[in-house]
Amino acid sequence: MSPLEEIVGWIEKQESEIQSEIAGCAAYLLFETDDVLALGGPEQLEAVKRWLGEPHLPPYRAVGRGVRFRACFEYFAEGRFTESGWKLSEDLLRETIAEATRDPNSEAARFALNAQRRLNNIPARKEKWRQVGHSWRELVQAHLTNEALSDWSASETSKGMQPEPINVTGTVIKPGS
Repeated sequence: MSPLEEIVGWIEKQESEIQSEIAGCAAYLLFETDDVLALGGPEQLEAVKRWLGEPHLPPYRAVGRGVRFRACFEYFAEGRFTESGWKLSEDLLRETIAEATRDPNSEAARFALNAQRRLNNIPARKEKWRQVGHSWRELVQAHLTNEALSDWSASETSKGMQPEPINVTGTVIKPGS
């Protein structure tokens, strides 16, 4: 499998909520446009999977996309793999709730209920993201290190450079003929 197929397979193994978070951030960072943000959850996920799954990419483009996804995901997910990242999230949610309490007509008041629900859900989300981090590190070690990407690219490039078999009459031999 290509590194991009490995990434798509990994994304598809995650819970739908995690898939949406991954796609939301990846779409924003990969596509560098606000247009994709208007798509929302499932559309963002499909856009990221289409980008990763574009057929007939030359190996160097596939490797480039793998490296870009790896960098974007690790930048985005770093806060979900560390206690300091979760502390920042907790502080922001608490700040939103406090502002809503001080001023019930504020912008924060519209988000206070959602903020409280998200704050209450942090322990469960931490555990989910701990598992995501573990599976991500396994994927990177197996398929997305610089060495693994170089090896895959060299293998794919050499496949494309091998001459087609020709029989004694000079006709190209097609597989299965």
